[in-house]
Amino acid sequence: MEDVRRHNQAVLDSLVPGDLVEFQRSWLFSHWAVYIGNEEVVHFIERNSGGVFSSSSERSMTGVVRRDSFWTVAGRSKAFKNNRRDAKYSCDVIVTRALSKLGVSEFNLFLRNSEHFVAWCRYGEECSEQAQTIWTMFLGSMAVIVGGIAALTGLRR
Repeated sequence: MEDVRRHNQAVLDSLVPGDLVEFQRSWLFSHWAVYIGNEEVVHFIERNSGGVFSSSSERSMTGVVRRDSFWTVAGRSKAFKNNRRDAKYSCDVIVTRALSKLGVSEFNLFLRNSEHFVAWCRYGEECSEQAQTIWTMFLGSMAVIVGGIAALTGLRR
């Protein structure tokens, strides 16, 4: 855990307002936030069925955009500065966009998650590579199941 803390401190020291921060929750899911300065981030956080807020890696369908401490959001996760689609963007515009959505809850896990939110803040368009990966895996699994059923049905004739 101390290694993660040192790693995250190094990442935090490198951040400037407007940077996107990816918090690696598991091998498949990450939670995303926009760094706004003073060790604070703005992020979309989902609410599970019991009304408890949790990271966007958990299955839930409603949530809210919040402003929290970098350390609160990081928890035990490794953080990474991830401006992967970068070009020249105004930090002021990015932070203004992020703060403009505080309290908004029009998001969901697959169509508008934390990665969609930060991409909109920084790049002006919603996109999520992890959501696309999940959909691709789902559709691939369905194709295998349908193919298996078709094969089994053909064998019985």
